[in-house]
Amino acid sequence: MNRAWLLASAAIILLPVGGWAAPPSFSGTETRITSAVGSQYDPGISGDLIVYTDFSGADTDIWYYDLSAGVHVQVTSGRGDQELTDVAEGLIAFSDYETADVVVYSTFGGEFENLTESANAISINPAIGGRIVAWEDR
Repeated sequence: MNRAWLLASAAIILLPVGGWAAPPSFSGTETRITSAVGSQYDPGISGDLIVYTDFSGADTDIWYYDLSAGVHVQVTSGRGDQELTDVAEGLIAFSDYETADVVVYSTFGGEFENLTESANAISINPAIGGRIVAWEDR
């Protein structure tokens, strides 16, 4: 009886709130930033950076577009697939499927840091927030 009353109370409290919320409003101009053949996917945005995975060659690679500079930058070009997972504050975290590692690239200096080189696992799917990176080990 208590559980049914609690659920009914929660529903009554939540229903009016849903009716008061205004739908989100978006405005802007759609702009295509890639023109390469193949597929570009897994977009991520942080500040003026739009990062994505590009599959226009034999392998997937990471690229970013700098909105303020108006330039495309290829981050990876190595063997195997590198696929984007996340971006924050100029740091791009991605999965390198050739080595089964999680790597972070700095757009400020162009340095790479392999975070899982010594891990005895397949490390994939990183998420980055500020200077903290989390990932999956399989």
